Amino acid sequence: MSEFGFQAFPEEKTLRTFADEKDFALNSKVMQAHQKSSTGNDAIKEYMERYYRMPENFSDFVYLGLVLQGEGMKKGMLAHRRNRPYCMGSLYWQLNDSWPVVSWSSVDYYNNWKALHYKAREAFAPITVDAYQNSDTQKYDFYIFSDELKSIPKANLEVKLMDFSGKILKKWNFPTDVLANQTQKVASLNLKDIADEKTMKNAFLVLNLKDQKGKTLAQDNFYFLPVKELNLPKNQIHTKLKFKNGKYYLKLKTDKLAKNVFVEIPILGVQFSDNFFDLLPNETKIIEISSPELNEIHPPTIKIRQVRDTYR
Repeated sequence: MSEFGFQAFPEEKTLRTFADEKDFALNSKVMQAHQKSSTGNDAIKEYMERYYRMPENFSDFVYLGLVLQGEGMKKGMLAHRRNRPYCMGSLYWQLNDSWPVVSWSSVDYYNNWKALHYKAREAFAPITVDAYQNSDTQKYDFYIFSDELKSIPKANLEVKLMDFSGKILKKWNFPTDVLANQTQKVASLNLKDIADEKTMKNAFLVLNLKDQKGKTLAQDNFYFLPVKELNLPKNQIHTKLKFKNGKYYLKLKTDKLAKNVFVEIPILGVQFSDNFFDLLPNETKIIEISSPELNEIHPPTIKIRQVRDTYR
């Protein structure tokens, strides 16, 4: 599959390199001047309305647009891998930008990774898991994609139905070999046997593929409904920042699901080991943060965003 893509604004700190606060509007002259698509910003707005609750301010719109681009493109990438051998690869448009602009890129002009770049890394990982909701059969099909050249025997795919507070409602285990250089459908479950309509709004699937020694080979989360239909909970994200060997390490933990957590630092080009991730209830995640501009004497200002915060 060649040249498919979807636009997003760069994150807010990049916008501030060419726009003043008064220009922070979807159809301001400055934003229009930095938009070269024939369909313009309206396409971003149209798709956001399909899948997310529309935010009330431009800052949240920019953040949700990044999430929309990343999640949407990842869905396409997984579909391509799922349909092997009919599709044997994907080339998405585009990698980066030649100026600070609204575009299809996964990395902006200042080398800030958009959500798309993190999601592409997940979708194209050598070993990946997928849960596909098949509307024709009313089943959930569970897949493993492997680009490894050696098979991994006696692995196990664990599927958990977890509510947004972290309670495990159901669990399944599917022993399997991870076949070399293959796409394989490991199992299928009837949708009605997984969750009812009420549960679908308050729970999600956690897939965890482990080898025979218990080492995680791949992990991902899947939701039954568009995000706008989920009852995302209010939560408390606890953070702790530590400096070590020239880098900062940010520890995060939440009492309830935090969807698409975005860690922001007002330094152009700062690198994160991960971002725009789902923080699962009562699980700890540590993010590595690096930039030549970081030092121990002056800790960076950190802002945490999540989808639930855009609700008003």
